[in-house]
Amino acid sequence: HARDGQILEMEYRLKTAKGEYRWFQSRDTVFKRDAEGHVVQLIGAAQDVTERKWTTDASQQAESDLRESERRYRLLADYSTDLITREDPSGVFRYLSPACVRFIGYPPNELMGRSKYEIVHPLDRDRVFQFHLRMLENQHPETLTYRIRAKGGDFVWCETRAQPIVDPVLHSVI
Repeated sequence: HARDGQILEMEYRLKTAKGEYRWFQSRDTVFKRDAEGHVVQLIGAAQDVTERKWTTDASQQAESDLRESERRYRLLADYSTDLITREDPSGVFRYLSPACVRFIGYPPNELMGRSKYEIVHPLDRDRVFQFHLRMLENQHPETLTYRIRAKGGDFVWCETRAQPIVDPVLHSVI
C-alpha cells in the first residue's frame, strides 16, 4: 500500500501502436483516494528508457550508477536534520523530508499537495512570492528568510536556499 506523498518508481513494458514493445520508467505520487482509501489518481511522469536499458554494458553500468546516486540522495534527504522540500513551479509541495515533523510539527503527508503559501506568514507572502518568481525567472539559487506557521499555530523563522530544477529535455522548470 502506497502512503500519500510516497514516490512510486516502476519499470514496465508497453506495446506501441506499431506493435513493438518499449520499456518505460515512471515516478508517480498518490494524488487522490476514494472514500475507502483506495488510490484513484496518481500524478507523475513516465519516460521511454528502451535505448538506455538495452544498449551497451557501459550504459547498463550508468543506469546502475544512477540508481545508486538516487538511493544516496534519498538517504541524505530522508535523514537530514534540515527540512528539504521539492515544490512544483506554482509552489505546491511534492516532497517534504521527515525533518518536517521536527521543524514545524507537520508530518510530510499533511502538507503534500498543498501550497507552501498556506503556511507562510501573511506579512511575508508577497516577499516569498516575489522571491519565487525571481528564482524561476533567473534560474539561479536564491536565499530568503521568512516565517512559516508550525502545526501548533506559532510562526517559525526559516532561511530557504532554493534552486529551480530544469528538465533538460523539456527545457522547463520541474
